Amino acid sequence: ELPPITMEGNNTFGCLLNGKVWLPITNLDGGGLLAELQTAIDTLGITISADNARDDNGFTLAVYDSPIIKVGEPYDLTNPDFFVQFFWYDEATTCYFDEITSGVVTFTRFDTTTGIVAGTFEFRARSLNCNDRVVVTDGRFDLPF
Repeated sequence: ELPPITMEGNNTFGCLLNGKVWLPITNLDGGGLLAELQTAIDTLGITISADNARDDNGFTLAVYDSPIIKVGEPYDLTNPDFFVQFFWYDEATTCYFDEITSGVVTFTRFDTTTGIVAGTFEFRARSLNCNDRVVVTDGRFDLPF
């Protein structure tokens, strides 16, 4: 089941991927969660990586804004300045679902003092190299950075 929507830095991430629960899973091969603060002279950004090592797939989400990430305002993920993708791979192929046809991420907390980022997201994307589509709904994250 999806983790609850929280804003305490609980190190959680989850969504529905084509209607099925998707969660990050770590094993000896890797996987897991990472949120990284990106800084420039007049811009702040956050990059979130969530991987499922058992199923060989994952998400990447990167949003930048000046002078800081805004809380409570939806960011349009079709904006080419942002980066979001779902990917899966096997021994022969890697499919990148990074052609975003619609989607938003809304930050419910972005706190550089405590190092916590939380929010919700949803998007629809297609993979040009694999001729397939994904629908991501009910996304949520609550991460330290």
